[in-house]
Amino acid sequence: MEIRSTFTWNILYPLFNFGGLTALLCVMVVDYVNSPDHRVLPVVIFAASITIACIILFWLPLKRKAVKIVISDDTIIVSSFLGIGPKHEFLLSAFTGFVYFDDNYQNYSFQRLYLLINQQKVVGLSGFYHKNYNELKQTLSQKVPDHGVTIYNFSDELIDAFL
Repeated sequence: MEIRSTFTWNILYPLFNFGGLTALLCVMVVDYVNSPDHRVLPVVIFAASITIACIILFWLPLKRKAVKIVISDDTIIVSSFLGIGPKHEFLLSAFTGFVYFDDNYQNYSFQRLYLLINQQKVVGLSGFYHKNYNELKQTLSQKVPDHGVTIYNFSDELIDAFL
């Protein structure tokens, strides 16, 4: 039996965030080119802040949470960036378990799940981005040990994303 993840429309949020911040950066650059009397340092600092915001609001969610996943009898195939990123195949026996936690975004309440290999987060699934999250979690709980609920820590997640 094979189960494939499907995305919700919420997947568009990182794309809208990226588009808005990119448009703001372009307006800033055009304004700076047309008015070179602006001081350079504030413009550079603001541009760097927008770039960092783009990374946090676009790249990290698409790399870590917006993954396409296919669960078969003994393997999991994961591809990041909405399924267009590189594919990674894992044996189910390689996973030491999974943890999950409840998360909130605006009016949404959902769960986020991480598959672990030696206590390191390898694959992330989110009820916010995946329409069939409950079915994926149920299938994984039959094949991988459930380590239960964990505490969400944004700084740990940010560090894991860049390592």
